Amino acid sequence: MAGIEKPILLDLPVPIRTKRLTLHPLQTGDGAAMFTAISESMAEFAPWLEWASSPQTPETAEETARRFSAEFLLRKHLSFAIFSDARFLGMVALYGFKWNIPSACCGYWLRTSETGKGYMTESVAALSLYAFRHIGLRRLAILCDADNLKSIAVPKRLDFALEATSPMADIHPQTGEPTTELVFVRLNDAGLDDASVSWPA
Repeated sequence: MAGIEKPILLDLPVPIRTKRLTLHPLQTGDGAAMFTAISESMAEFAPWLEWASSPQTPETAEETARRFSAEFLLRKHLSFAIFSDARFLGMVALYGFKWNIPSACCGYWLRTSETGKGYMTESVAALSLYAFRHIGLRRLAILCDADNLKSIAVPKRLDFALEATSPMADIHPQTGEPTTELVFVRLNDAGLDDASVSWPA
């Protein structure tokens, strides 16, 4: 199987829908809702996300939304806002593409008030199906800090295999100390529940 030579020409039908959620590319105007979600969750995000150590404002959130919207069109970073009805729950994204394989990494965050409901597992499962079945990825990786147990639980629930444990892989955004990174990988969509996942034809 060949890689994808011109990813900018990929047709990416959206939104992605699940039983409870809608995933659509982050758009101009999503900044306000994203800012609200981030604001309630900063204490939880700070130990794991470098950007959470910087002050956030509605303006910076809208700037992020517009930048990610542009990067989606360029097929550089595919960022999806997660919605339950009109409520912004968080984000899930494909990044770090190697189109010659093709492969990517999956990243995610969920607002604090919506954790523990299975939303992130549902979102990552749906985006994984989309990545393998529509985009044609041959490898999908999830990178987690070894101490971030909530983040680690998602690939474990979805049967991603632990491929590597990498000491000194990154720097903790609060302590400045080296951290250990876990690399979870899937090479196909086998076993993922697709019963309620859909996107436009």
